[in-house]
Amino acid sequence: MIDLLIVSSTFQSQKEQYNILSRELLGGDMSRSYRKTPVCGWSCRESEKKDKQLANRALRCRVRAALATGRTMPVQREVSQVYSFSKDGKQRFDPKEHPREMRK
Repeated sequence: MIDLLIVSSTFQSQKEQYNILSRELLGGDMSRSYRKTPVCGWSCRESEKKDKQLANRALRCRVRAALATGRTMPVQREVSQVYSFSKDGKQRFDPKEHPREMRK
């Protein structure tokens, strides 16, 4: 059946042939991943990775200085302010109103 499919579809593009073959062999389209909870970030920024990296570098620097001088160890909140990060937390949304936001 697969040979007939390739021969009969000479006018289709290679991508269309691949899609047809994958549906025949795998039994359908590729699966899509969806969010389990309707929550997203509260800004246009995708992640806080850079902010967290800078905060942890500052903490490690202070910890090394505290170990060298014998002072008390600093806490993460003493070194960085969470409120100065790019994102302002998370928000919930209605998945029925915004179904595209449920895609990862």
